[in-house]
Amino acid sequence: MILVLVSSPKQIGLKQLREFFENCHTVIETSNWIDEIRTKEVTRGPIKELLEEAFKLIKTDTEPSSLYALRISSPELKNILLTI
Repeated sequence: MILVLVSSPKQIGLKQLREFFENCHTVIETSNWIDEIRTKEVTRGPIKELLEEAFKLIKTDTEPSSLYALRISSPELKNILLTI
């Protein structure tokens, strides 16, 4: 149950789940793996900035917004998105 609760905030992907199912065969291994995930520091991207810029593009642009359009529309996002 804990794994389900932490999977979204800790951004657990399919690659990590595969590692979990391949390597965790005992209760202790499973518990240790989940505890490691729970303590993991997650860096969140510029979610607020992306949403604001997407909203601005939706209001002003005639073309559908894309990641490229968001990237070139704001110098701050351009620098951030290029490093991701």
